[in-house]
Amino acid sequence: MAESVGLQKFKALMRKLLPRGKAWNKEDGSAISLLTDSMAVEFCRVEDRYIQLLVEADPNRTLELISDWERYLGLPDACVDDPESQTLDQRRDQIKQKLANNNRQSRQFFEDLLEGFGFDEAEFEIIECRVSRCGEARCGDARSTGLECMFVIEINLPVQPDDLYMLCKIQELKPAHTFVVFNFGG
Repeated sequence: MAESVGLQKFKALMRKLLPRGKAWNKEDGSAISLLTDSMAVEFCRVEDRYIQLLVEADPNRTLELISDWERYLGLPDACVDDPESQTLDQRRDQIKQKLANNNRQSRQFFEDLLEGFGFDEAEFEIIECRVSRCGEARCGDARSTGLECMFVIEINLPVQPDDLYMLCKIQELKPAHTFVVFNFGG
């Protein structure tokens, strides 16, 4: 990360920029040194704000720009019941999750999502219904006769979660052409 040059260095730099000669009294307390010192204070302030902007560009550390991050990413999303009650860390986590979500539509994506909500891989099952096709279907396969189940994803969970945020989030992140069915308790 960038470090501030510091006020004393800015003052010295400003004085070095002055022309040489007897008309330019560079001694402390002179009118020209007071002018350059006041300019150095402003340059130092601008540099400090620039360094703070670099910090704010990191979603892990943002504070002043968190509302800009949220507006840019469309947060808080519809799954959050009470956005005003969220802590700063929760808001930062949502920003990081939204940035990390590369809109995958794979089975692995949903497995990772469920694990992120605290379910062990052995606790849930994701079933994707497939239409039987000649040449692909084998004896003993589950059989489907129509397209009605082709875009259905079934998620079996041991218990219904107390917080409906997870269910809402899965519905939000699923591919638009699919339908998610949740089964609880088995």
